[in-house]
Amino acid sequence: MKLLRPHTLLASLLLTGSLFAANPPAAAPDPAAELAARTKLASSLHYQTGTISLHDGLAKLALPAGYRYLGPADSETLLTKVWGNPNGSGTLGMIMPGDFDPVAGESWAEG
Repeated sequence: MKLLRPHTLLASLLLTGSLFAANPPAAAPDPAAELAARTKLASSLHYQTGTISLHDGLAKLALPAGYRYLGPADSETLLTKVWGNPNGSGTLGMIMPGDFDPVAGESWAEG
């Protein structure tokens, strides 16, 4: 077993300490900033009403008054970037009430 000399040990500790000091732990996320970012993303979603053609004519939806539809790309944005779910395998879209607010706690949608 090789013994370290005191000055070698001290240099090692100082170097290690300076590496940790150069990379301080990340600050906790700001809840207000996170909500603002999610709200901005949610405002970019493109809702559709009326008769919706799914997946290049696979099926058609006739949405009643008071309901809206999000296509596959916007649904993925809502699920992953606004709501924080893991990436999915794809969706044909989502249906939600017309007064749907994706950042409100009581919101719901069907996928």
